[in-house]
Amino acid sequence: MSTTNWCLGCVPVFIPVSKWPANSPDLNFLDFLIWATLEQKACHENHTSVQNLRKYLEKAWNESCKDHVRAAVDPKRLKAVISAKGGYIERPLGIGLFRCSPSSFITQAYANMDFAID
Repeated sequence: MSTTNWCLGCVPVFIPVSKWPANSPDLNFLDFLIWATLEQKACHENHTSVQNLRKYLEKAWNESCKDHVRAAVDPKRLKAVISAKGGYIERPLGIGLFRCSPSSFITQAYANMDFAID
């Protein structure tokens, strides 16, 4: 018996796999684009403290990431991922492949920050 089947039978509030959100890395714009952009802009020098890194990350986010987020959730990209059946897509924003993972330091330093997209 698979874990999913067990959960379907034993967990009253279990959400079936067909209702789970897409798990494609190309749809997770934090993984494929935003972290890489933040890292590129904020980590061009060594930081002496987490507070200093946070300052640079906030500045990088405020300068450019909102436009990247808008482009990342563009309907054309979403349709391309659907056509690829969840696989990766070439040139997701028309500017090359971005399949990046954040470094653990940035993830830990930025994990508790709150920010919103206008």
